[in-house]
Amino acid sequence: MQIEKNKEIKLQNLLSCRKKVQENEIDEEFALMAKLIDQKKLNQIGGVITAVYHMDRNSGLMDMEIMIPIEHNTDDLKDYTIKPIFHLMNALHLSYEGSSTNLTDAHNMIYTYVRDNKLQPITPLYNFYSNINEDSDRKDETLKVDLLIGINPSIL
Repeated sequence: MQIEKNKEIKLQNLLSCRKKVQENEIDEEFALMAKLIDQKKLNQIGGVITAVYHMDRNSGLMDMEIMIPIEHNTDDLKDYTIKPIFHLMNALHLSYEGSSTNLTDAHNMIYTYVRDNKLQPITPLYNFYSNINEDSDRKDETLKVDLLIGINPSIL
């Protein structure tokens, strides 16, 4: 696994859900979002994207965002929003392929690189899953995940 610098990604029309969840509730949220996409005929056009903004170690609650690129838009959303544009620039990128149990090692690798190179993150670490859906059993499946984190381009 090699970390690449100065990566940029721009996506449009993302169904987004940001809330506090327990780890065991994440798959249920994926399923609810997939059901909404099917019901509203929004047509998923890319992989699931996740980010954890904060983790409360005492309660186990994660402030987490799940985003799914969709083809069609709708105003009739109860617990969700549409992000018209997601544009991440000057990001570090690490491509991971392996078990979900070892994904934390890839996270640690990118965080260690940030620390060792005295870089300043300006976004959470985004996980771009290329092969996950609501029917996946993520514990047994080989994951393909692109990890990206925005870095402050200023030299201080």
